[in-house]
Amino acid sequence: MWNYRIIKKEEFDQVSYGIYEVYYKKDKVWLWSEKSDGPVADSKEDLVEMLIQMLSDSRQPVLEEKRKIKKGKTTCTLAEIDKEDKR
Repeated sequence: MWNYRIIKKEEFDQVSYGIYEVYYKKDKVWLWSEKSDGPVADSKEDLVEMLIQMLSDSRQPVLEEKRKIKKGKTTCTLAEIDKEDKR
């Protein structure tokens, strides 16, 4: 079994909170992902606010990045790809 969990980490006197995959064996934490699977914030409250904002923003149409290379120069544009699907 696994789920997403908020994990607090401290590195070089800096605290961060992030969302990580956590795996269980016999109902005890067994292992977890090394890198966050989502945003990282300075506090649990900031992280929750980011997630609420992200969930709200996810109702917008998906954007697709298009890259073009012309004469050795790369340009990028964004365009909506699912205008009809606004769940």
